[in-house]
Amino acid sequence: MAGSIVPRRPGYGAMRHKKSFADWFVEALSADEDITYNLPDLRAYSRDLCMTSPLAAGAVKSVTDGVIGSGLMCHPHIDRQFLRMSDEQAAEWEKEVEREWISYSESTLCDASRTMNFYQLQRLVYLSSMASGDCFVAMPYIQTPGGFYRLKAFVIEGDRICDPANKYMSELLDIKKDIREGIEIGDYGEPVAYFLSRIHPGDLHAKDLSKETWSRIPAFGASGRRNILHIYDIDRPGQRRGVPLLAPVMESLKQLERYSSSELMAAVISSYFTVFLKKDDPASGFLGPSSGANTKGAQEAKEQEEFDPDSIRMGNGAVVSLPKGADISIANPSRPNALFEGFFNAQCKLIGSAVRIPGEILLAQFQNNYSASRAAQLEAERTFRIRRESFISQFVKPFYEEWLLEAVSTGRVSAPGALQDPLVMQAYAHIDVTCDSMGSLDPVKDVQAAVVRIQAGLSTRQKELSRLSGDRAEDIAAELHKEREMYGDVLQAAPVQNGGNSGEEEKEQNKEGEENADPDPEE
Repeated sequence: MAGSIVPRRPGYGAMRHKKSFADWFVEALSADEDITYNLPDLRAYSRDLCMTSPLAAGAVKSVTDGVIGSGLMCHPHIDRQFLRMSDEQAAEWEKEVEREWISYSESTLCDASRTMNFYQLQRLVYLSSMASGDCFVAMPYIQTPGGFYRLKAFVIEGDRICDPANKYMSELLDIKKDIREGIEIGDYGEPVAYFLSRIHPGDLHAKDLSKETWSRIPAFGASGRRNILHIYDIDRPGQRRGVPLLAPVMESLKQLERYSSSELMAAVISSYFTVFLKKDDPASGFLGPSSGANTKGAQEAKEQEEFDPDSIRMGNGAVVSLPKGADISIANPSRPNALFEGFFNAQCKLIGSAVRIPGEILLAQFQNNYSASRAAQLEAERTFRIRRESFISQFVKPFYEEWLLEAVSTGRVSAPGALQDPLVMQAYAHIDVTCDSMGSLDPVKDVQAAVVRIQAGLSTRQKELSRLSGDRAEDIAAELHKEREMYGDVLQAAPVQNGGNSGEEEKEQNKEGEENADPDPEE
């Protein structure tokens, strides 16, 4: 019936009539309303935890170590079928391009600040995105002495992309621009421009309001080239800014840090042995022989006047003298607390569940059996792999493509048709990305499983090597070929098989075993 009020059905979790929901006030807001309003506080809390909480710092750096490690290596792997190139031609092209890329990426010439190489930049960008919620990388062209390439990576902390607080911002709002937290978006939620502050909003010493300016940087150039890369986790449609990794567990981390500090202080106080000397008769005690009532009273008054309770400190083997009338009472802290470890580990599991890191990985403690430790390692590896693929698509691959475009444009790399057809350029820009191996709890079992998968046709040597050691199959094959040529005679002279037994000895042992075997009872 039109105009009638449909009653709310008491189903699922929407049961506001229950007492447990009475003090739970929520609103279904947009992604921008939920995130951008709280983002400055979230950043400040997250960074403070990373600096003061060992568990928070360990969580962020554990994720960074698992996703980035020592750096993600880019190896050209072009689409040879689309480009109509033979395997030999493609392999030669890939070697030449990889040589160019290594000389560029392993030097500091790829960094606008000229302090880090490309692999150190990866770690900085990802660590910043985890702690601050997101990170930006501009790709300006800067000519530097000694460099063949002008492309540079300029890392921008998330705070510097913010709303302009000047007349320019008012003019933009007047023409109905959708701008929040320094990002202007279009009708479909695509980034149109970024507003970059010349001075970091939190740089209090260098901040000069009279000189504080913003630059409007278009997200895309006239040719469609990206001017700025935005690295963050996208969890909701229409989300324009990222959220710090520790956002769901900030309160738990802070409370756990306070609890740990209190337990530590209580344990330290319990370890102190302090002697307090009480003066019942200062005239005849520690102050020397009495010289009369007047002297005694004057001495007591002077001592009481000079006594400062705040000056009393407990210490290791300390001896503290107290004036007459002063007393001290010490509460026994009963430390160490036997329940502390169990409670702390339980909280670590909850925190690890929120950031998708098993407790064993978070604390770097493997005290369970092999199966449990291996399961924790596999679960962490799955999380790291998902995050790594996102980081590759947001930063590594776009930056490599931008470098290859400059290399082709300047003639240092030959790629016929790449500048005329985007599909041809994509075929040349295809890469394989390798990373550090996760490690192994039982290398023998892992190698045996890899061999079985390869022999069954379920995997390739390249995939298995990437999983086991992070190396490339081509590099291993070249090294093996070189070793056979150098040590071939030595390896053939002393074969080691089955614990030192040769093939003939193994056959003899098998033959003797068959002769000495018991006859079949049925026969």
